[in-house]
Amino acid sequence: MNRQGTISGQQSVPGIDPNTVKNQLERILRSDEFADTPRLQEFLSYVVDETLQGREDRIKGFTIAHDVFHRDDPDDAQSTPIVRVEAGRLRRRLDDYYQGEGQRDPLRIQIPKGGYVPRFDRVATETEQAPPGRPAPDPGHRSRPDGTQWAIFGVVAAVALLAAMFLWPGSPPATPDVFTGKPAIAILPFEDMTTDQSGVTMANGLTEDIITDLSRVSSIDVIAWSSVRLFGEKTVSDDEIGSALNVSHVLRGSIRGAEEQLRVTAQLFEVKTGRQIWAERFDRTPGNELALQDALALKVVEGMSVRLREDQSILSGNTRIMNSEAYSLYKQALNLANPPADPRRLRVANRAFHEVIKTAPDFAGGYAGVAYTHAFLAWWGHSENPEEDIEKALTFADQALALDPDFGIAHSAVAFAHMTHRDFEQALAASLNAIRAEPNDPYVSSYHGFIVCANGQAEEGIPFAQRAIRLDPVFPRTPFRNILGIIYFHAGQYQEALDAFQRNLDLGGPRSPGLLAYQAATYATLGRTEEARATLDLVNMYGDNFDWEGWLRRAFREEHEVERVLRPLRELDKEQGGKK
Repeated sequence: MNRQGTISGQQSVPGIDPNTVKNQLERILRSDEFADTPRLQEFLSYVVDETLQGREDRIKGFTIAHDVFHRDDPDDAQSTPIVRVEAGRLRRRLDDYYQGEGQRDPLRIQIPKGGYVPRFDRVATETEQAPPGRPAPDPGHRSRPDGTQWAIFGVVAAVALLAAMFLWPGSPPATPDVFTGKPAIAILPFEDMTTDQSGVTMANGLTEDIITDLSRVSSIDVIAWSSVRLFGEKTVSDDEIGSALNVSHVLRGSIRGAEEQLRVTAQLFEVKTGRQIWAERFDRTPGNELALQDALALKVVEGMSVRLREDQSILSGNTRIMNSEAYSLYKQALNLANPPADPRRLRVANRAFHEVIKTAPDFAGGYAGVAYTHAFLAWWGHSENPEEDIEKALTFADQALALDPDFGIAHSAVAFAHMTHRDFEQALAASLNAIRAEPNDPYVSSYHGFIVCANGQAEEGIPFAQRAIRLDPVFPRTPFRNILGIIYFHAGQYQEALDAFQRNLDLGGPRSPGLLAYQAATYATLGRTEEARATLDLVNMYGDNFDWEGWLRRAFREEHEVERVLRPLRELDKEQGGKK
């Protein structure tokens, strides 16, 4: 067999003439979509030929790794991942082909998820008569399996998703805790298909920038990058993504070409119906990055039938995309800084944010990040000179907001600087500015919920903390569930608080003396004394260097809210002291 497109053999394929399959394969391999992909051509030719020869049982990951990718060692740990990743790329190329050049082709070759054996679907042409009572297939849409096939594929997909949950690095994805009812979108990482890999940085940057632009639209829920990046290989279907992230729409895209002339292709899908709402191609040349980003964001808003408020605009013209190196460093530093209860993480992140400023002094992110780290060092009680840290937080936040008035994290930094001084009214005002600027930033939303709670309005803070989890439901290393648990506690919803704390721990989320103190107080309030004592022992063991009582008094406006936590802990301490 010639791996570049000539297949041999004339085995019978039920209901399909093998010559028809061969002709369709040749048509695909000659297309623009596959012209620059010799490896994918070989992959597709191999699985089609093996099927026509009646050797479907040989089409396995290890045989493809050997015959197509020339991996001679069956125990090579990289063999199976290579096949899996390339299969995902092949499926996307086939989808793109049939949405473009192959719209009117009479046969569709597909590689169903869960395996590598191709399926051949005959498509009725416009001149063919559809069966009575059944409309002719629309060649502009992907062919869909019948009910029996959907049932089989549903089981396979469910198993594949469960397997993927445990194979992804870190903790398994979690089902979102709350659903707001708003249209919601997952913007998947754009796939780099460039011939020279010049699109790697742009692919990640463009994905994050579209998320950032849409985060300003309060009428849409935009899933955070930290959650959607786990679906980056595109081996998971839109239905599975919709279920895992509770979204109504999925945006997929790819970047092709070479450095001087890159082409961006994007498709917006509606999860419920499986319908492609639109597909667009954009040419990227040096200097038009912002225009391309804004055009994509506007198309998404239009496709989701969302109306912007009069005071809302996603044509930000911000500098976030202008220096991709600085923006990438900013995101890494922000990951280092969160969750912000660990002083070591904050100090390392602070140095990284200063490097962002050196790299891109006209980018607000570096200044906002420095402000963020100084504010939380002071608020958590980790600062050797709190007043100096507060002053630095306010100064750097002002610099950030002068460059970009809608940088939500900068407003949040101002809020927590005021919280350290127990100026709760100023803190609430700054946090409201953050929410108005970036309603889809999960950190902004979660922090606002806490600040509302700290002002004595716990019930009003719950929806904001729930929304943060809604926006970033999969990534475990966030403080969102802990913050929700704290707010539930002060709202008197103790079982819900305990559930939130436990959910965070089960998912491998952040654990701190402050969290353990709240968990112990919750157990005690519910009368679960033994569990409360065991948790309090952990607080005493790991919390020697953290003044969590001082933090409580700094964090809450009203003394009775502080006592709500301290009283059951004091009683536990007395009981334990009496037993010694």
